[in-house]
Amino acid sequence: MAKKRRKKKKELTIEEQLVLMNPEEIYEKALKNITVAKVLEDIDLKVVSYNKAMYFLLYIVDKFDDQTLLYDQEVTKDGRTLSEEERQLLAVEEAQRLHDQIEIDMESECVKLIALYFKQACEDYEAAKTIDDVRIVRDRFVQIRGYMKKYVSHVDRLPEERKKEWKTCKKAGEYKKNCDARLEKLIAAGKMKRNIALVCAALIVIAAVAFIRTADLYYFKAKAESMIGLTERAVRDYQRSYEKQGDQESYERYLDYAYQAASESDDMEDAYRYYQKAAQGQYRDSEEKLAEVELALITDAACGDQVGFGTQTWIVVEKSEKECVLVSKKNAVDQFAYSTHGGTWDTSDARSYLNGEFLQEAFSAAEQELILSETVAADDNEEYRTKAGQATSDKVYLMSADELEAYQEYLGEAKPAAWLRTPGADENSAAYAWKNMAMLYGYDSSADVYGLRPVIRVALNES
Repeated sequence: MAKKRRKKKKELTIEEQLVLMNPEEIYEKALKNITVAKVLEDIDLKVVSYNKAMYFLLYIVDKFDDQTLLYDQEVTKDGRTLSEEERQLLAVEEAQRLHDQIEIDMESECVKLIALYFKQACEDYEAAKTIDDVRIVRDRFVQIRGYMKKYVSHVDRLPEERKKEWKTCKKAGEYKKNCDARLEKLIAAGKMKRNIALVCAALIVIAAVAFIRTADLYYFKAKAESMIGLTERAVRDYQRSYEKQGDQESYERYLDYAYQAASESDDMEDAYRYYQKAAQGQYRDSEEKLAEVELALITDAACGDQVGFGTQTWIVVEKSEKECVLVSKKNAVDQFAYSTHGGTWDTSDARSYLNGEFLQEAFSAAEQELILSETVAADDNEEYRTKAGQATSDKVYLMSADELEAYQEYLGEAKPAAWLRTPGADENSAAYAWKNMAMLYGYDSSADVYGLRPVIRVALNES
């Protein structure tokens, strides 16, 4: 025998549910919707929740205005208990007051949310580079204008702070027009770029047949590549053209393009590489520009990061708001006699070399200005009770045994081993680092068996 199908229970509409509820329950339902509306970040859902609350409150006003409200609890006013009729009137007045307040609050909350949307859209507008990026941002400004028309009708009733936000958000129309203008330029530039690329490709083929890897071919390729934004290739081919040609004109062309590419680059790492090429030929103010970029990269670096500065790659081992300590990633010199006449750091050949020849050759004048003269402590060798001499003031120095230990977590192994400024077991020896361990017994300081791993302290940009 077949089972009878159960009839699906019909769901009650909101109106049917409200008929079965007393005013207190409806009032609580309205308050819950207000609470939810305040935390919602989606403007459409926020307005829906507020509208439900207002609907419930209006229902109380319309349906219970002329009826007796039966409340379980007593209500007192001015020391006397209110009658049921008075309680009814009080409840209706409160529902009407809250309804009117919600209408104002809802528009205020909507303006607050629209202002957040507008702020984010403005940030995305500044960052937008491609056609797709600009289209997305444009659609957001259109959406913001739509929200303003749809959800805000009484600007005059808004708090002063919201009025200011509303005034700012009205610029969405202006931003939308700016997006349209940018789109036109980007689309036109894209078409031109494609056409240029096709022409250049054809010309490169023709040039290749005519010149077959000559200096003229590289120059021709570089010029075409620069026109279509292939900066890296263009710099490389300008360099090849110079190397093939060997004349001053092609060299200056190469330096000029490297300088121009650095100036126009939005990427600091790219700007660093291009300025470095231009600075090798001391082109215009490229050395000063390179120092500025290097300083910016060092300022942004964290301990353990590697940065380029001068002719060396350095490891950030210590950093404060005002300065940064850098240790060379590799030995600047692999074999050097620490001190041919014996003695300590203050009278050593290593100190003279690092603060003389090395400083002048490894850094430009602009870079040297960024290197601080550091008071270098004379740390005795406690294990062998060897005196370290006098403290010095240096721009470039070597690590002590204690500093080697302090920077251990950031340092890579320098090969071959490197001298330390800590003295060895006697006055004619110096300690050295081997696999980042301090060999405190040391070695004959006049022997050119170990390298020099310089340390510098750089003044940072004050932010």
